[in-house]
Amino acid sequence: MHSFQDNAVRTWTVAINVALVKRVRGLLDLNSSSSWTTGPSR
Repeated sequence: MHSFQDNAVRTWTVAINVALVKRVRGLLDLNSSSSWTTGPSR
């Protein structure tokens, strides 16, 4: 997990897991035939 502090010196922890990824995909209506890529374009 990654942590960072904001300008008010509060510590925030970021945690991404499979359940969260599935929830976000469902909310954004993404699927495997999407044209989004994660790598550099060639």
